[in-house]
Amino acid sequence: MHTTIQPQRSSCAFLYVLAYFLSLSLLLSSAAASREWQCPLCAIEELVDRVDQAELERYVRELSGADKIYVNGDSITLVTRYARSDQKHLALQYLCDRAVTFGYDPFVQTFFMGRVTYDQQALTFSRSLDTLWVGGNEGKVFMATEADGWSDFVLRESMDQRILGMTTDTEGRLWFACGFQGSGLGGLYVSEDGALSWELVASGEEIYTLHSVAFDHERYGVTCGAFGTVLTTGDWGQTWWRKDPSLFQYQSLYGCAMTDSTHFWVVSSGGYIYESIDAGVTWTSQSFGYRQLFDIDFSGARHGVVVGSRLILYTSDGGVTWNEKVIGSELRCVAMADTTRVIAGGVGGALYLSEDGGASWSAVNIDCIGAEDLLDAQFTEDDILWLCGRSEAKRLELELLPDPDCYFYDLTDTIWGKNVAFRLEGRDAPEHRVMLCAHYDSRSTPIDNSYICAPGADDNGTGVAGVLEAARLLADGITEYSVEFVLFDGEEIGFQGSSYYADNLDIGAEYEAVINLDMLGYDRFDDMSIAIAGRDDPEDSVLSETIIDAIGLLAVDLVPHYTTASNLTSDHISFYDLGVGSVLLIEGERVDLTPFYHTCGDVAVTIDFPYFTQCVKGALGAVAMLAGYEGQEDPIPVDRIVLEQNVPNPFFANTQISFALPRPMAVELAVYDVSGRRVAVIESGWYGPERVTRVWDGRNSEGRKLSSGIYFLRLSGGGYEAVRKLVLLR
Repeated sequence: MHTTIQPQRSSCAFLYVLAYFLSLSLLLSSAAASREWQCPLCAIEELVDRVDQAELERYVRELSGADKIYVNGDSITLVTRYARSDQKHLALQYLCDRAVTFGYDPFVQTFFMGRVTYDQQALTFSRSLDTLWVGGNEGKVFMATEADGWSDFVLRESMDQRILGMTTDTEGRLWFACGFQGSGLGGLYVSEDGALSWELVASGEEIYTLHSVAFDHERYGVTCGAFGTVLTTGDWGQTWWRKDPSLFQYQSLYGCAMTDSTHFWVVSSGGYIYESIDAGVTWTSQSFGYRQLFDIDFSGARHGVVVGSRLILYTSDGGVTWNEKVIGSELRCVAMADTTRVIAGGVGGALYLSEDGGASWSAVNIDCIGAEDLLDAQFTEDDILWLCGRSEAKRLELELLPDPDCYFYDLTDTIWGKNVAFRLEGRDAPEHRVMLCAHYDSRSTPIDNSYICAPGADDNGTGVAGVLEAARLLADGITEYSVEFVLFDGEEIGFQGSSYYADNLDIGAEYEAVINLDMLGYDRFDDMSIAIAGRDDPEDSVLSETIIDAIGLLAVDLVPHYTTASNLTSDHISFYDLGVGSVLLIEGERVDLTPFYHTCGDVAVTIDFPYFTQCVKGALGAVAMLAGYEGQEDPIPVDRIVLEQNVPNPFFANTQISFALPRPMAVELAVYDVSGRRVAVIESGWYGPERVTRVWDGRNSEGRKLSSGIYFLRLSGGGYEAVRKLVLLR
């Protein structure tokens, strides 16, 4: 159960630490006692010494995309952990898997984080007119079907590029004219499975942003875009030929159409209509002054309409002559139901109808059209019109004019935030908790880059790695108070995850301290300094002094200092109103932070891992002292190695394997098939006397999935050997 609480200020943890330091001083001053007592600091020193730089590097590399991770049996590269991206959920699953591996039971807390509006630019139908796809600038593709009554738009797999034009061909394939994110280049994609996957079929240094694509009923097609980019195909899209952009005066080309297999039309931002009657080999042009033209459509070979900036052009003789019609709106799309009925839409929801092939127009005023821009239009039947633009799709039944039925579809997407928490229960006073936390989301500037490139190695892969390593090492420990490990979502968009968590703390819990880890991997001046940031508040000051004392007592190679004036904000501020000490551990003041902050360059190779390791040691030591750490719960066997049975067994995707060692030794954990052939090495290296847990994904040493069957785990080292049987099911 979760409820909003306002705990009273508590200094129990600080009193505990003070008493701890006093007892330590008395014991050290007594020679007689020194022969009998168990060193109260030794267990924490041993714990801190076990912080593994290699493990920290592994976590950071996996979180920032330097190394692949395995999620649900699939090999994944994380390129972003942005709170509103699809890959954020893969990162969450990775974190939950790690917690389970360490022996915890993670809890995922879900909260509403807002709605995202997508800039929908294009729509197209299947040739049977029973399926609709809508796509836009964010690469999101929504699909609806007639079988579902067009009532439910399902988000298909997202692509990394901006979708500006769409069409289908006679083979049922989807074609996407795209602009590449973060550049002026573009490409042409095709999907054969209804926008679940894509293949890039045309791109290059001289292929700029593509705005439109058209196919006829045979093998010919054309696409056009920026700087005079025109590509044509005559072999069903297997090969695309780029035309000389000087033919189009290097203008931006926004719309294209076909009236038969070899008759192509293209319109430009400079007021030109370009025509080819030989499949794009030669081109002629007509100019209509410097007036932007955006879209073109034909009904048959003779009747066509072009729309643009306050201008409509129409023809009834196959483009030999074009007649002009001035109109008071910025038009962006046109669709012809037949040779007489035409719809044109544009900026601000402008919608016009012509019933004489474009010679005269009347405004269509329908409440459900609203003020969103209309950017693409298509008739599915003579009187059924679909429109899209910005965050909306609309369906009009024009046979009921002047009061048509109008159906509105909101294509925004609800974004759910997800925090993940797990806890080491205290033995003596579990209701008292020490929180160690970090945020796992990342971002880049500008914000659009965050969807495709936000590795976040330092911000905040280091903080997350620090929490994971502390959780791993404390998993088998005994503490007086509980230690709560929390990884927050939505820090980069306003501390949303930590704010929600703070407002919904467990009833009855008493939080003694909150230590937040954020950016611990860049030592700008090579001085091993670390900032402890908090308020000008007694609770924060006492907590800061506790951390500084712990770093000194444990001989951690850091130079800590407390700061209250540097405006170093992170998730710790969400706990300020709870009356507990809440501080941030960070690599320095604002001027000290990594130069790769919020960029695509915040990658693992920029991290100073020796420095980062010391930061984690300092944080872990402070948490251990605050929680009253006494040592490991289960003693390691002293006379043999132990290989536990994998869990689950049989397994389908992943299985957890644990082993324990009596003393430091080099070990190998490998998998063998029934013929005795070694097929995979799960672990190989030198380990101390500890319990080690790993997850195996059922793949061989080359990364390929093994087939179903019986396999054997073999752990060998130090003259010992242990074997377990496991069963893989596919």
